[in-house]
Amino acid sequence: MDIILLSLLIHTIDRSNDPTVVNTVAKYYNIGRSGTAPLMFLNCNGFRKDPQTDCRTYGPDGKLNYANRYEARSLSFDIIEIKDSFDNTKIFSDFVKLANSQSTYNQGGRIKVVPLLIFHNVDWVTNRPYNTNVALFDQLMKYLYENHFKVLTYKQLGYNTEANTFYLNGMF
Repeated sequence: MDIILLSLLIHTIDRSNDPTVVNTVAKYYNIGRSGTAPLMFLNCNGFRKDPQTDCRTYGPDGKLNYANRYEARSLSFDIIEIKDSFDNTKIFSDFVKLANSQSTYNQGGRIKVVPLLIFHNVDWVTNRPYNTNVALFDQLMKYLYENHFKVLTYKQLGYNTEANTFYLNGMF
């Protein structure tokens, strides 16, 4: 089963790699997210540039891990729109590639990786960062629907404190 987690939120400055920010988030919330990676490994062990064995906040060396419970790696979809110069054909093509990229990792009915996508605003405007055009958003959601993706919200992303891994609430 292919999955997409979507988030519609107001844009904030990404300081997720700052231990002070992460520690402050940890005081009040169970999970946080950043907007900088297209796929999230639920066990946090598939990031090539930042090898780690689980989703603990800090590694054995005391440094902040690249992915952790307060830094679930996600992708602000605005990055795609800006990179593609707001060309809807290119954006759609990149969206399809991103949505399907998880299948390389998710074999045998086991979900190991999910794209966590952030849409800040959906509006009638075009060519404006942090505003996905309504017609384009409709096209993207139609693709997911017609191709039997299960769309979840961030509320369904959980964290197992014993295993130090993420999981999807209410998936099965």
